[in-house]
Amino acid sequence: MLMGRRLQSQALSKGIRLERRQVGSIKELLALHPDTSLVLNATGLGALKLEDVRDTNMYPTRGQTVLVAEPKTPMRRMYEYGRT
Repeated sequence: MLMGRRLQSQALSKGIRLERRQVGSIKELLALHPDTSLVLNATGLGALKLEDVRDTNMYPTRGQTVLVAEPKTPMRRMYEYGRT
């Protein structure tokens, strides 16, 4: 969670207001704040419960998350997977 704290600190230092609350949908959130220009959906498994998201592709996992830099030259097999 160190990255989350760092991003939060950077946002606050730039005057960005952060708000944490429970909502049933992204649409509900935007209705509460109509002048919002950016929404970061960091619900994780909670995305399944958002009415206008219902992300059924999410699944729990254990361990570390690794961020990998995008290659300068795209890997063809990355984009060709599953094509016939």
